[in-house]
Amino acid sequence: MDTITLIRNNYGELQLPPNSFIPTAVAATVGTFDGVHKGHLFLFDQLFEKAKQEKLPTMAITFDKPPVAVVRPTHPYELLTENHEKKLLLAQTGLDYLVILPFDNALSSLSSEQFIRTILSEILNVQYLVSGYDNRFGKKTIGAPPFDPETFCNLLGMKFFRALPAFDKSHYEYSSSRIRNELRNGNIEQANQLLGYTYKLKGTVVTGNKLGRKFGFPTANICPANSHKLIPPDGVYAASAYTITPLGLKELAKGMLYIGTRPSLDLEQEKRIEINLFDFSEDLYGREVVIAFEKYIRNSERFETHQQLIDKIAEDEKTIRAFYGM
Repeated sequence: MDTITLIRNNYGELQLPPNSFIPTAVAATVGTFDGVHKGHLFLFDQLFEKAKQEKLPTMAITFDKPPVAVVRPTHPYELLTENHEKKLLLAQTGLDYLVILPFDNALSSLSSEQFIRTILSEILNVQYLVSGYDNRFGKKTIGAPPFDPETFCNLLGMKFFRALPAFDKSHYEYSSSRIRNELRNGNIEQANQLLGYTYKLKGTVVTGNKLGRKFGFPTANICPANSHKLIPPDGVYAASAYTITPLGLKELAKGMLYIGTRPSLDLEQEKRIEINLFDFSEDLYGREVVIAFEKYIRNSERFETHQQLIDKIAEDEKTIRAFYGM
C-alpha cells in the first residue's frame, strides 16, 4: 500500500507532495476509519468489488486528525487507533493507496461540492466513489437544500455507490462509537470481537515507586503515547505486552494489568497504568511497549491491610494464568 500525505503549497492549496504518483483513475472511499473495525472491512469489501468490476486500483482517503479536533477544538474526544495504528491496519486490508488529508480550518470550510470536485476529482483522480452509508462530505450550509452526492458525482463523470452497513449476528451495527462504549464499560472481549483484533495501547515504561516489587509483584508503569487514546476503566485486566520491531510487534510476556489509583496504600491519587509480566525479568525502563487488552478481571478495590491486597493480587494472577492456560 502506497501512503501519500497531501501538503499545502505557498498559496494555501492542497497538492500532492513531490515525486508522488496517483493513477489516472481510482475507486475510493473516504472516512476517519477510527479503529479500522469489522464495519470498515465490510465497506472495503464493497470497494474492492466495485474496483474489480471497473478494473481500478483502490484508495482509502482519511485525515491526519479527527475532524472534531478542528471543528470543535475544546470538545474532548477519544481515539481507538492512533495514526500509526490506523496505517498498519489499513495496510493489511489489501488497499492499493492510502491518502492522508491535513484536516485544518481550510479543509473544514469546503462545501460538499468543493470537496468532491477539487479534492476527490481534480487532485486524487477518483472515478468511482464508494461512500459509507451514513457518510457526509464537506461543510453543511444552513438553509441549503439537501446535497445529493450521487447526482453531483455523475455530473463530474464520477460513479457513485452508497455502501451497505454491516451488522453482527445479533443484528447490531458495527460502529466506532459502539466499540468506544464497550471499552468504556470494561467489555473488553466484546470490543475485541467488534474490532476483529485485541485493543492496544502504546506507551513508554517510566519509573514508578517500586511498591509492586516490594509486595512481590514488580510492575512496569506505562505512560500513554497519545493523550486522546481511549483508556478502559479502572480495574484489573489480563493483558499481553509487546515491543515494536521493524517487522511488527513481538510479544514480551503475558501478565496482569492494573489501571487506577492506589486506594489501599493511601498514596497520591494519580491514576496509573501498570503491568506485572509473568515469568519476565528484563529491564524495560525507557522502552516503548504496546499493551493488548484481552479480558477484564475485576474493578479496583480498597483493602484494609497490605496482606489483603497481596492476597488479592495473588488471586488475580492465578485467575489470569488460568485464562491464558499457563
